[in-house]
Amino acid sequence: IELGADKIILGVGGSATNDGGIAAASALGYTLLNSTGDELRPVGSSMTQVTQIIKPDVQFPAIEVAVDVTNPFYGMTGAAHTYGPQKGATDTDIETLDLGLKNLATVIENDLGISIHGLPGAGAAGGLAGGMVAFAGAKMKSGISIVMDQVAFEHKLRNADLVITGEGKFDDTSMHGKVVGEVISRCNKWSKECIIVCGQSTTERNQTVFTLAEAAGSVDEAIRRPEVALRSLIRTHILPIVYQKMK
Repeated sequence: IELGADKIILGVGGSATNDGGIAAASALGYTLLNSTGDELRPVGSSMTQVTQIIKPDVQFPAIEVAVDVTNPFYGMTGAAHTYGPQKGATDTDIETLDLGLKNLATVIENDLGISIHGLPGAGAAGGLAGGMVAFAGAKMKSGISIVMDQVAFEHKLRNADLVITGEGKFDDTSMHGKVVGEVISRCNKWSKECIIVCGQSTTERNQTVFTLAEAAGSVDEAIRRPEVALRSLIRTHILPIVYQKMK
């Protein structure tokens, strides 16, 4: 902001924080007070004590928060319960953090007039995503969508005859925020044929899917000799499709 940026894309994946974004808010000039009017340290354990939020006189640029999950700010599928255990939080920590996130969301609504209760994706990065929406007027957007827009994917897609994408394991989660799912979605939008190449697949196939496991005869063999399996798959399955497109 100090350097004059008029747009910021904030990636929040892989965070080990669970503070509802109050540390970022503090860095942006916000002040958080407790019931006696004392300023709180902007850490996760302070969230239960927040009773007032004072906004700074700062003009924020356009901010997009890149998220790839839909977890809400708090609750059983919220930031603390979902990501706390992954980061070493104890059961007691999780309950405290979850109560803090719920309290913070209430104070945000009261003082800032913005509701992030139940907002899908607000729980990303320990609530940083929801916090940025509240504190900086940010908009949440699919991370892969942001990347694709930045590289003008659809412009390139319109001139393509065939798209090949893939990942290690193609399963039911592939269509929810992952690269391969977004590629497939945009190919469908423009009626472009899309081939998925992956290590293995456990989902019902409504796309053209080729796996190294099938090419190699087993998952173990595909892991042991992936290059051989990939070359075989290309030669027997993908090149014929490419040649057909070239006719």
